[in-house]
Order: sequence, then C-alpha cells, then structure tokens
Amino acid sequence: MKIFINMYVFVVGMIFGSFFNVCIFRIPKKQSILNPPSHCPNCKTRLKPKDLVPILSYLLSGKKCRYCNIKISRRYALVELLTGILFLLVYNKYLIDIATINFLVLISLLIIITFIDIDHYIIPDEIIRTFTPKNRAKIFLDVLKNPLEEYYLFKVDDRPAGIASLAKSHEKNMPDYIGEIYSIYFHPDFWGTEATQKGFQFCVNRLKDLGFSEITIWVLNDNLRAKRFYERNGFKLDGNSKEIKIGIKLLEVRYSKKIL
Repeated sequence: MKIFINMYVFVVGMIFGSFFNVCIFRIPKKQSILNPPSHCPNCKTRLKPKDLVPILSYLLSGKKCRYCNIKISRRYALVELLTGILFLLVYNKYLIDIATINFLVLISLLIIITFIDIDHYIIPDEIIRTFTPKNRAKIFLDVLKNPLEEYYLFKVDDRPAGIASLAKSHEKNMPDYIGEIYSIYFHPDFWGTEATQKGFQFCVNRLKDLGFSEITIWVLNDNLRAKRFYERNGFKLDGNSKEIKIGIKLLEVRYSKKIL
C-alpha cells in the first residue's frame, strides 16, 4: 500500500511542478498564470491534454513542440521531476501532518523563486505577498468550503499523533441523520496504542453530539488492519463498495454503525 501512496504523492508533485513552470515563465512578464491556457510560447498553439502529462509528454514528443518542432528546454521536465521528488521526501518525513503542508508550501515558493531568480535575477513582489501568513491562512480557509466539516489533530505529549475529519455523509441522497468519518489516520508509531482508540472514539462521540444516529466510514478493501479495527469497534460491512483510481484501480468498502 505504501508504494501506491508514494507513487500518488510523486505524481501530484510533478503536476504541481508543471504548474510552477507556468508561474516561472509568466510571473516575471506580469502575465496571468490562469489565462490563456497552456500553449507553446513559439507558435502559440494551445496544448492538448496529451501534451501536458508531466515528463512523459516531454519525452514522447521528442523533446520538442508537436506543432512547430521547436526544441523544448529540458528545464521544464527538471522542474516537474524536482517537485515530485521534494514532495515525496517531505511526505515520507512528516506523513500526514501540519508540518507537511507548511513544508510543501515553502518548497513550492522556493522552487518558483529560485528559477525566476536564475532567469531574471529578481524575486517578484507578487510571490512574497501571496505567501504572507495572512494570505496563506486565507488560502487554506478557502479550501475548507464546507463549514459543517470538522477537522481534528490528535496529540500525545504535544506530539502530533493523528488527524481526522468528519461531518454529515458526503454521499448523495443519504438521510440527514447519517454522519461520516471522512478520514482518520494515525502515525505508525501510534498504531495499536491507546491513542488510536481514544481518537477514534472521540470521532464517534463527536458525531453523536452533532445529532447523527448512524455513522459510515469508507476503507480500502485491502487494508485489513483498519477493517479489523473498525469491526472491534462495532462497525459492520453494509454491502456497499466503490472503485477509486489512484494510479491503479482500488476497491473501497463501507462500514456503518448505529449509535443511537
């Protein structure tokens, strides 16, 4: 399972790297990083999805534009590869933690600044202003669009041990009385300890306090440890399953429990 998560993080990092290439090219020119869509800077042809796959498109196109045959700088692939590697290193160091978000934001900023500085010997004010603490807080708050969704960080001796998010079931046509633990994760150092049981029970009690009478939670079918844990806590498979795709197809199954 770990290898699939690492692959996912690496690919996500490369996708961000592709976007950073746009930032590096356009910000010094005072151009929008959103419009127009990605295009060849020489012939201005809008790039198709097959032209935008990080690194792979660069290699399969023969390292040149498919439309005008101008040579593409290897720097584009380098930024994508570098970002993917750095994202992976940060994730493996801190796993799911607030520190991970902070370091990924910092790395993103440094990558953009570094390559702009290499090309133009400047650090644009726009980037510095974007990443002030106040603006960073606003960015993350904007991401949390559902005001009913709650997020929790569990600590043991002031050390982050796990995270969880919960609220009303996100599934369509589900009754209002059904709550859901969207995600719950504990650092491997705390697996099998009292912290995991207390953290999970907190989520159950919190949903009960919010007025939900039934709880659901989705889990990868191959995650036997998690499935045994939920079953020990009175959750049962309810016959629902779905496929998700994270590089490969994976099967998720749903557990549920009545709490009132």
